Amino acid sequence: MSPALVARREEKGFSTRAVHVGSEPDQATNAVIQPISLSTTFKQDAVGVHKGYEYGRSGNPNRDSLERLLASLEAGGAEAIAFSSGSAATATIIQSLGPNSHIVSVSDVYGGTFRYMTRVAAANQGLETTFVDLENASEDDIAAAIRENTKLIWIESPTNPTLKLIDIKRITDIAHTHASAPLVLVDNTFLSPYWSSPLLNGADIVMHSLTKYINGHSDVIMGAAIIPPHRSDVADKLRFLQNAIGAVPSPYDCWLAQRGAKTLQLRMKTHGQNALAVAKHLERSPYVKDVIYPGLASHPRHELAKRMMSPHAKKFVDTLGNPEENGGIPFGGMVSFRIRGDD
Repeated sequence: MSPALVARREEKGFSTRAVHVGSEPDQATNAVIQPISLSTTFKQDAVGVHKGYEYGRSGNPNRDSLERLLASLEAGGAEAIAFSSGSAATATIIQSLGPNSHIVSVSDVYGGTFRYMTRVAAANQGLETTFVDLENASEDDIAAAIRENTKLIWIESPTNPTLKLIDIKRITDIAHTHASAPLVLVDNTFLSPYWSSPLLNGADIVMHSLTKYINGHSDVIMGAAIIPPHRSDVADKLRFLQNAIGAVPSPYDCWLAQRGAKTLQLRMKTHGQNALAVAKHLERSPYVKDVIYPGLASHPRHELAKRMMSPHAKKFVDTLGNPEENGGIPFGGMVSFRIRGDD
C-alpha cells in the first residue's frame, strides 16, 4: 500500500476503521459480519488460476481481513502479517535476520523474547544479543552497542513489566543514521495501536501479542507484525516466512480477534482512565513505595509519555482537562508498583 493510500485510509477515525476495515459486506449474501472460512483447500480453474486462495496455510479470507484491519489501526502501517502467537511472530522476525546476526535489545525485555534470543536463536542461528538500558543510556553508548552485523534494535516501550519508557524517536534516529542501519522494532503490546503509534516515530516494524488488548476477550492466542509502506522488503520477507514456516492463526481465531478489535478504542480509553485512578490511589497509600505509571504527572518521564501518544489518543486526552489538576493523563492500562519493606 502506498503512503498516499495509507494517509487517505487514516482520514477515517480510529473506531470507524476498527469497525469497518476488513468487515465489508459479504459479496455473496451482503452479511455485515464476515463468514468463517474453514476450508483448507480452494478450487482452481486451472493450475495457478484461482480467486486469490489455494491453500489455507498460504492465505485465508479471515486472516486477510484481520491483517487489513491491523494495518489500518497501527497508524502509518501498510501491511500486517498475522501469526499463531506473539512468540511465533518474535521467532519469525528473528529468523528473518539470518545467521550470525546481532541484536541490540532493551535490557528488561519480555521473558519469552529473552528466552528466544538467548536460548533458541543463539544456538540455532548464532544470534548474539546485547542488552542495553535504552531508557537511560546515552546516545553514544547506544551507538557503540551497534556492530557491523547488527540487524535489529528491539524495543518495548513501556517494558513488561517494569514500564520503562523508551524514547522511540531517539532510538530510530540513532539507528537510521548509523553505518549499519539496523531495523528498529517496537513491541507495542502494552499500549496497543490506540495509545501509541511507533511507526510515526520512525519504527520499521511494530509487533503485537494480539492475545492481550487487541483481541481483549481472553479467548485467542495470536501475534502480528505491522510494516510501513517504505519497508515493503521487510513485509515481503516476513510474508514468505509466514507461509514457509507455517505458524499461522486459524480462521476462527482471526474472526474472533477481528471481532475483539472493533471495541479496542472504547476499551483502551476505559483502561487508561481506570489505570490513572488506580495509580493515583496507590500514590497515596502508606504501604506503597513507588508507583510506576508514566501517565502520572509525578512520573519522571511524564513529558515523554505525552509526546509518545498517538494522534487519536492525544485528541481524547485533550478533552479531559488540565493534566496537572487531574494528577496526570491516561496512558495505557498497565500499572506497576513497589510495596514498602521493613523500612
